This record gives sequence, C-alpha cells and structure tokens, in this order.
Amino acid sequence: MSARMSTLAPLLLLLYFSFHSVHALTPINRDLYHI
Repeated sequence: MSARMSTLAPLLLLLYFSFHSVHALTPINRDLYHI
C-alpha cells in the first residue's frame, strides 16, 4: 500500500501542477472553460 502511494502521490502532484500552470498561462483556456 505504501509503495503504491509513494508512486501515485508524485504523479498526482505533477498532474495538479501541470493543470494549474496551463490554466494560469493560457487565459484563452479559462474562457473556454467558462462556456
């Protein structure tokens, strides 16, 4: 269980940060999501 968590946690963090960076860098994306 702990081994699986140690491999999943960094992946989730990477996804989270990449999503936020894309959201912050592209205002056009924000407009698309608001539709």
